[in-house]
Amino acid sequence: MNDPDHPVWKIVKLLVLLGFMIFLSYVNASNFDQTEWTFITQMIVIMFGAEGLQEIIKTWKKKNEQDSGT
Repeated sequence: MNDPDHPVWKIVKLLVLLGFMIFLSYVNASNFDQTEWTFITQMIVIMFGAEGLQEIIKTWKKKNEQDSGT
């Protein structure tokens, strides 16, 4: 857990960002309704999807480097 590259820290970072986003949406909305929840859901999918895609690309690059090194 002390490793800064541990996957838990990425999840924690995303959850903190989502928490701030929800708080700011709630504070700035004149009527916190379904549209804010739709936006929050879309941002969750985008943020976690981008993080997952980044990990897939990193794993793919690492595998290619190992294959070309042998």
